[in-house]
Amino acid sequence: FPTRRSSDLADGVHEVWTLNAGEKERTSITVVDDQLFVTTYTPESTPASVIAYSISGAEPEKQWETQMRDM
Repeated sequence: FPTRRSSDLADGVHEVWTLNAGEKERTSITVVDDQLFVTTYTPESTPASVIAYSISGAEPEKQWETQMRDM
């Protein structure tokens, strides 16, 4: 595939906003379209919580949060 460099990339990466994902939890971030999902994990690597954010605007907007229960 042919590629072109964008002049927008010449300035590098800039932080636009930050989210507190916890300091000690293992965390993963998944983006699907305009939704960002933050998943934290227990020390046993099972999901502990999921938070969904809309990232369609200038700032992320929290949509929902759920805590996982032991199954």
